[in-house]
Amino acid sequence: MQDGCLHLEICDMSQCGGPGPPPGTRRLPGLHSFPPTGVGSGPQVLMEGQEEDGVRVACSASGWFPKPQVQWRDRSGEKLLTSSEAHAQDADGLFRLEASLVVRDSSVRNVTCSILNPILGQEKVKAIFIPESFFPQASPWKPAFAVSLVVLVLLIFGAGYFLKKEYATKVKALKARDELQAELGKLFSPS
Repeated sequence: MQDGCLHLEICDMSQCGGPGPPPGTRRLPGLHSFPPTGVGSGPQVLMEGQEEDGVRVACSASGWFPKPQVQWRDRSGEKLLTSSEAHAQDADGLFRLEASLVVRDSSVRNVTCSILNPILGQEKVKAIFIPESFFPQASPWKPAFAVSLVVLVLLIFGAGYFLKKEYATKVKALKARDELQAELGKLFSPS
């Protein structure tokens, strides 16, 4: 500082030697250093396709500093659990992120991905609408198969019961016939 003039140099942190002041410089009282921050691109949200019993939705953004926070929400603002989340830092120190979510409930058809800079508190949000047709449909043959299987099992048990009852009736009739023949044999036998 000379004659009331101040020479201020703003440079990229990598060129200045890191987070502190460059060697040979002194800090003036009352000056503050602020951490570098950056709000990057808005989130890009897309449907990646069906998975298991739902639809996989992906969200990506780049150019953020510091590492941003990702949050998925449904139409009513309720938080949804992220299936996977990955952050990568490029050569300039900026973060790129990718997060995904599997939406299993077909009633949750509007989903938003929000990216938040935790220092600045700035947020960028993108919503996506998932049509009903993208959700895996219950196959119509499954309930029909289940009903057919139950009916078949009932028929088998019914037939088994009927055959057992018929067999028991025949055994009784044969036993009664044998007893009658034995009685008749006693009556008509020469004794």
